[in-house]
Amino acid sequence: MTSRSDAGRFAGMFAGTATLVRVRWRADRWAVLTWAVAPVLLFGGTVQGVAGLYDTASKRQGYADAITGNPAFEAINGIPYGATTVGGIVADEWAFLGTVLVPLLAVSLVARGTRREEEDGLLELVRSRGVGRAAQLAAVTVVVAACLVVLALGTWGALAAAGVPTGPSAVYAASYLGLGLVWLGVAALAAQVVRRSRGVWALGLGALVLAYVLRAVGDVSGAASWLRWTSPLAWLQETRAFADDARAWPLLLLVAAAVLLLGAAVALVGRRDLGAGLVASRSGAAHASGLLGSPLALALRRAGGTAGGWCAVAFVVGGVFGALAKEAGSALGSSDVGGVLATGTEPADGYLALTVEVVALLAAAAAVQGVAALREQESGGLAEEALARPVGRRAWALGDTVAALTTALAVLVVGGLAAGAGAAVSLDEPGRTGALTGAALGYLPAVLVCGGVALALFGVAPRAQQAAWAVAAWAAVVATLGDTLSLPVWARDLSPLDHLGALPVDTYDGVAAGWLVAVALALGAVGLETFRRRDVPA
Repeated sequence: MTSRSDAGRFAGMFAGTATLVRVRWRADRWAVLTWAVAPVLLFGGTVQGVAGLYDTASKRQGYADAITGNPAFEAINGIPYGATTVGGIVADEWAFLGTVLVPLLAVSLVARGTRREEEDGLLELVRSRGVGRAAQLAAVTVVVAACLVVLALGTWGALAAAGVPTGPSAVYAASYLGLGLVWLGVAALAAQVVRRSRGVWALGLGALVLAYVLRAVGDVSGAASWLRWTSPLAWLQETRAFADDARAWPLLLLVAAAVLLLGAAVALVGRRDLGAGLVASRSGAAHASGLLGSPLALALRRAGGTAGGWCAVAFVVGGVFGALAKEAGSALGSSDVGGVLATGTEPADGYLALTVEVVALLAAAAAVQGVAALREQESGGLAEEALARPVGRRAWALGDTVAALTTALAVLVVGGLAAGAGAAVSLDEPGRTGALTGAALGYLPAVLVCGGVALALFGVAPRAQQAAWAVAAWAAVVATLGDTLSLPVWARDLSPLDHLGALPVDTYDGVAAGWLVAVALALGAVGLETFRRRDVPA
């Protein structure tokens, strides 16, 4: 009797799931389609680019000789198993971008379908119609898992179209499917712990950074190689899909981790109140400080935790990459691969220029996320409450915009300093610290453009503000895969960072920087003026 009752309660938790799956698809279909199609197209271009660049056995052997056993490349992309084949080179070239995009896909869609709907009050209405407590989470899981399956099938098809053996290609595609399911579980669990969608992002990205660091340290340190087995990113690469000793059993680790995380999320969804998280929000002071009497001061205070997280990521990425400058320069200078991967006359300079560009990409992402807080506040009703006071619309919107750009500036400074300090120790050149910090700050105009696009979309088409991420994403594609994809000039020009060249290798182009600042100001003015004139939904 008790078991039947328990089974009935468990089934009741998922009541209405099928209906919510259809609703979830209707609400998120464009975001889902974008996440499913765009990475496949990029991956397909990478496969074709690699097949064209390394079309002979000698070229593929040269690539493998350059990166195998090199700590710099192993820290960035992981151990290059099977790098003497087209599939192995593709896996290495795609490793950095792929292991970022797939977890971001899961975190983005889960945060959007769970915590964001709960913040907006929509989930309360849904639950009032007899829908089970876990139905919303189950519906989001089904939709995101379907998106990941489409992504995996596209990955497999792109490799098969280039003549890569279908068996290894299937294992490789399945490993990315497994990685996505793990971060689906991470985001689902985070959505039960914190109250805000921004918190889901913070925990999801934090888990990704931790996994990346553990994998990197484990790969480059023979004495601590066991560390790689604590990271899901290493489980992906340990399938060794294109090597002679390929194995599929690490996929079981990814599946097991995903099942445990999702099971924990389902168990916890019934143990918390609607609108609350397992971690209770800290009570504030009875009276606000006089320093919080303006929209800008309040926005800066609210953005403090997010800024600290972004700066921590920039510090780790810049420090680790910079400390490996000597090893990377040696590898690039002794191989034909240097002509593809290095951007400067000196291999170490080209590698450090790429490091600085990665820091700039982090700053661009921080700027877009910070400006996106405007839309979150509007959809959650906070904007209406703030604007009911004697606060101007422009002043309110500028508060979060300035806070976002301040965060981006801090990321550039911290990341540049960390990269410079690491390179100074690695190359025994103290002057690198100031040079790389200045180079990172040189990308500020391009970062301003990314923030300007987000602000313009907030004013003109607030529901489409997430499209601002496409600018930062394309800049990442140009920076990491531009040569492999043989992108034409007009395609490179769509990246704001590309207009400034590879800093500090290239001479700083003040004219291009001035134009970028002008574009950013124009976009910001459009966003502020259109926001002043449009309705703020209740």
